[in-house]
Amino acid sequence: MAKSYLIASFCVALASVSLGLSGSPLSAQDRPDLFFDPADHAQIEARSQSLPWLRTAREQILRKADQFLATPTDPYPLVSNQNSLGTAGRALQNRLGTLGFATYLTGDPRYAAKGRKILLAVVRQTQPGNKKHWQTHLQQGDAAQAFAIGYDWLYDTLSDAERAEVRAETEEIGTILFEANTTWGKDVPGVSSSNHNSVHFGGLGLVALALGDRPEWVEMATRRTRAFFQTFADPTGYATEGVHYVGYGLGGAVPFSMALKRHGGPDLIAEADETLALVGDQMVWKLLPFDGLMLPLNDNFDRPAEIAALIGVLRHNRGDQLWATLESLEKSGSTAELGSYFGISYTAPFLFVWGDKPVRPLDPLAAGLALGHRFESGRVFLRDKWTGEDAAHVSFKSGYDKHRGHDHQDENSVTFYAKGEGFLIDPQYWLERSDAHTTLKIDGAEQIKGGDGRIVEYREDERGAFVRGQAEEAYDFDAAFVGQADRKLYFVRTPRPYIIFRDDARTENSGPKPFESRYITYPGNRVQQAGDAVIVHGQRTGSKALLAAYSGTKQLRVSEDDLSEVTLIRRRTEFRYDKYLRRIAARFEAESPELISLVVPFAGDAPPTIDVRPGAARYSFEVIVRFADGHSDRFFVGEDNIILE
Repeated sequence: MAKSYLIASFCVALASVSLGLSGSPLSAQDRPDLFFDPADHAQIEARSQSLPWLRTAREQILRKADQFLATPTDPYPLVSNQNSLGTAGRALQNRLGTLGFATYLTGDPRYAAKGRKILLAVVRQTQPGNKKHWQTHLQQGDAAQAFAIGYDWLYDTLSDAERAEVRAETEEIGTILFEANTTWGKDVPGVSSSNHNSVHFGGLGLVALALGDRPEWVEMATRRTRAFFQTFADPTGYATEGVHYVGYGLGGAVPFSMALKRHGGPDLIAEADETLALVGDQMVWKLLPFDGLMLPLNDNFDRPAEIAALIGVLRHNRGDQLWATLESLEKSGSTAELGSYFGISYTAPFLFVWGDKPVRPLDPLAAGLALGHRFESGRVFLRDKWTGEDAAHVSFKSGYDKHRGHDHQDENSVTFYAKGEGFLIDPQYWLERSDAHTTLKIDGAEQIKGGDGRIVEYREDERGAFVRGQAEEAYDFDAAFVGQADRKLYFVRTPRPYIIFRDDARTENSGPKPFESRYITYPGNRVQQAGDAVIVHGQRTGSKALLAAYSGTKQLRVSEDDLSEVTLIRRRTEFRYDKYLRRIAARFEAESPELISLVVPFAGDAPPTIDVRPGAARYSFEVIVRFADGHSDRFFVGEDNIILE
């Protein structure tokens, strides 16, 4: 069959839904044309060949389509070596979407035939309400999107009877999503901002548009998706669920919103454009100097960047954000993800649809980016340079999380990467408690779920950057009357990047209290005791850093904790701490400690020496760091400031 004939038959003329939108309702014989039609093909084909990175994305889509030709259909496996039951709907989206879009691009009948077999196999094997098939409302939302895409993009491969089968299954899963008495339909920011909201109602909206006669479904999906766009990120574009969950959330919201506009509905994406233009900034600032991974922070995994979060990049020509994404995929060996992967909703084809013109990557130096950035919700990210695996990267978190389900107890926490190593880290998704973060335990009190902190000062100077956070409201007030939890950090940039931070903590009860300061590092790093300090030996390059702590002028002993028996049960699964981290700690008693901590990478065998003296001002200290080569730094460390003199 000729390519032109397949493309023409693949995308018949656009028919609009009536659902309070424009045009007449779709019948069972009308293709939904959710995203594109024959008139769009020339532009999409040209775009897919226009730039090297887009050509790579096209190649990866077609490569995956070739792989999916081998997918079993007798029976179709909901679980495979590529996905679990929890991502069965996303796997189906990726298989059907890839095969359908590959048909659109190339006209190859093999792709269409295989997509048809998979779609019919799933329709005939599964029941939308069966939890052994679609485990939760998220998988139902994923599956709904898969059915809508499959019905649209594989329409011409189906007979009238087969279309009726697919429509019936699609209608059944849509009914479940519409009628579900679920938390995710509630109009409160903590719910609206969650990926659960957009995946559930984005799926509902797509099946409503595919079926063409469900105005009440479209209305509900529009309202809930608009609420997601209004709440999922702070005013500076930071989505507090993290890069990967915002990718999943946008993967639910964006396809429905594109189809909604195409069918005469409101342009939800345009309404959110101001925020969407900034969402990719998170990928710029979380990109680690090596291995192409995103900084694990809160529920962000140490995975590569998400292409589903590129909508703002492509609509607003943000080459710097695209640079971070491509740098991440290339350095991590994950360029195949330009063609999608089963952990996220299927959005790869939209790389060729979003925006008016193709975007070229623009490195941070050419873009004129600074070396530090503060997000309104309480995250500061700092670097010493933009190039080289030995670059230093610092994060300081003290703020709020809109969606409490992904809120970690990590206010005033710090991460620090330098010399090709992670010396202070966040332990990733599962370990949310404050005892798994570089935080302070005060008089037996840990931080609580839903506790907030705040960044009260951030400044840059010629030699580094200063951040101050306050987190007394993050602690369990029933366990201890915490009146102050104030952390000040100074990041010294090149040629010797390191960090120094001071904690001032008080309770409302007088007298000495127990305190515990934790420092979290990678499980593969080695911790060597060096007097009262420790030396952390990195697992990647062997680079090392001195970690020392002082209560005023008195050096405290820091040492590694035994975590072999420490576990956390989260979502009915038990997780061992020692699989994810090593913990170094200082334990001491004080009434109102003035705790000074330093993490100083060094070369050679001789670690730097540290001298802490009383300062000239009240409650202040003078800290001198001397390196083996004779270089020294002198700090003023006060109650509310740290200055590198």
